[in-house]
Amino acid sequence: MNVRSLLADTRPLQNAHFRRLWTANIVTVIGAQLTVVAVPAQIYADTGSSAYVGLTGIFGLVPLVVFGLWGGALADHMDRRTLLVITTVGLIVSSAGFWVQAALGNTNPWILLGLFAIQQSFFAVNQPTRSALLPSILPISLLPSANSLNMTVMMAGAIAGPLVAGALIPVLGYSWLYLLDALSLLTTLWAVLRLPPLPVLRGDGSAAVRAPGLRSVVDGVRYLGDTRC
Repeated sequence: MNVRSLLADTRPLQNAHFRRLWTANIVTVIGAQLTVVAVPAQIYADTGSSAYVGLTGIFGLVPLVVFGLWGGALADHMDRRTLLVITTVGLIVSSAGFWVQAALGNTNPWILLGLFAIQQSFFAVNQPTRSALLPSILPISLLPSANSLNMTVMMAGAIAGPLVAGALIPVLGYSWLYLLDALSLLTTLWAVLRLPPLPVLRGDGSAAVRAPGLRSVVDGVRYLGDTRC
């Protein structure tokens, strides 16, 4: 048996743009999990209510669905580097907002839930854009390997992040976890700023400039409703 066939294909990492994004994502994914764990933990510590904790699922899921559909449409119309810069800055600002409210001793769960919804909205646009730019920086033959490497980081972060957060909350408190998340996102912003312009081209080679609106979201929901497994 060929041992190489059992190992991950790391050829996409030879591309400098992908390597910077992938390496930065290792830090960012763990940082994001710190906030995902800290938000419901802080809400429960402030309110003692499981109902408020349950609301984090709603305030996180709805923006992910709505803005995820819109984000995919935006990524097919806007310069993807520009869109990534905007959404990454939005994620940094929202994480900084979490840090400020915790540092000031906020105990209002609605402020936390509102910030969480804003953060998830930026995340929902950011993620499909990251996937959409891969064909612009990598050969088609390397896309499966690149997606596999990205998924490995996501899965590892989903496991390691909560473990790190659970260990750090009693030691550092919520504000430091939020600050670590905001700082970790700076690595992704650095990697994104190093990307070249990535305009979306029409079939005639001209850049697509008209951004989609609410109709794109409605069409996406209609498509999901009409799709049968």
